[in-house]
Parts: sequence; structure tokens; C-alpha cells
Amino acid sequence: MSVHGIKETKEALVLGIALIKAGKSALADGKIGIGDLSDALGLILPLQAAIEGGYKIPAELADLQPEEFDELLKIAAPMIDLVTPDALEDFVWKALAAVKLLLESIGLIK
Repeated sequence: MSVHGIKETKEALVLGIALIKAGKSALADGKIGIGDLSDALGLILPLQAAIEGGYKIPAELADLQPEEFDELLKIAAPMIDLVTPDALEDFVWKALAAVKLLLESIGLIK
């Protein structure tokens, strides 16, 4: 186990997946409209959780251990419809990158 754990990273992953799913859903019909509001509202709780401890995420990821990454994969797997382990791993990193960009844009992390 790492020194920092992955509590905040888990919360960030949930937010990242929610962001990606909401974005895909909103773009599925080619426009963003009132029907996409439920997806947007579903981001509030994960966003709050990620922001509260978001400053800890870089340290957690710098110290990420293989068994902790496996935990992240277990969290992500039921939330998305990918069948290959490689696709799942790639998706997890993309979701975390999305959250990193968000947290950087609001000045929480550098």
C-alpha cells in the first residue's frame, strides 16, 4: 500500500467517468439541451467530493501502487461498458486526466 492511499483518486475517478458519460450523452444527438440536465445534475456530488480533497490527488497518483490501480479498475468496470482490460485501463487514465484538467482550471492543483 502507498503512503498516501487513493481515497481522493477514487472520488476523482467517479467524477471523471461521470464527466465523460455526460459529455458523450450530451453529444449523442448532436446538441446540448434540456434533456441533458439530469446528467449535469448527476455531476454535483462527485464534483464536490473531488474538489474537497482534490489537492491530494497528485501525491496519491505519484505513489500509486499496482494493487491500488486494480482497485480503481474495479470501481470503473461496472460504471462503463468496456470489455477489454486494456480499454478499461486506458479509460481510467482518461477519466483521471479529465479531472486533472478540471482541477487545474479552477486552480486547485498545478
